[in-house]
Amino acid sequence: MKKPSVVLLSTLLGTALLTVACTPKTSVERHARHYVYASDDRSDPNFYTNKADTTRMMVPFFRQFREMGVKDRAAGVSEAAAQQRVNEFHSEKFLKSLQGTTTFAGRKYANSDTPSPERLRLMADTISAVYLDGYAGSEKSRDTEKYAPLAGDDREKRSEEIRTADAESALVRLAAFAVRSG
Repeated sequence: MKKPSVVLLSTLLGTALLTVACTPKTSVERHARHYVYASDDRSDPNFYTNKADTTRMMVPFFRQFREMGVKDRAAGVSEAAAQQRVNEFHSEKFLKSLQGTTTFAGRKYANSDTPSPERLRLMADTISAVYLDGYAGSEKSRDTEKYAPLAGDDREKRSEEIRTADAESALVRLAAFAVRSG
C-alpha cells in the first residue's frame, strides 16, 4: 500500500523539479520577468500583483525595443550609434514619454502617477538590455552586468530567491496533492 504512494510522490516530485527549472525561452520574456519581479515593492498587503499575467502583458512592450535593435542592426547602424540610443533610453525626456493608460468603462485615462526613480532606472535598464539583445542578434539573454538593480537589491540573490520560492511553492503543492491522493 505504501509502495505506490512513494512511487507516485517521487514521480511527482521529479516532474516538479524538472518543470520548475524551466525558464522563459526568449530574452524578452526573461527581461520582462526580471522587470516585473524587481519592480514589485510589496508595500501594500492589500494589493496583489499577478506576476505571471503582468509578465505576459509586458512582453509586447519590451519586444518592440528588441525589434528596434534588430532593425538598427539590419540597417547597418554602428555600435556607437546603438550605444547612443541606449543612452537616450536613460534620458529624462524618454522616461517621461512612457506614460501608462488605464481603460475604465470604455474610456482611456492617462496615468498621472510618476514611478519612483529606482523603478524608472530599472525600466530604462531593461529596455536597454532588450534593445542590445536585439542589436546583437541574441535570442538568449546577454550577460546583464549593466542592469542596475533596485537600491540595496542584488540581482543574483533576487533571482535565486525567486527560483527558490517557485520551487518551494511547487513542492508544497505536490506534497499536499500526494497526501490527499495517498
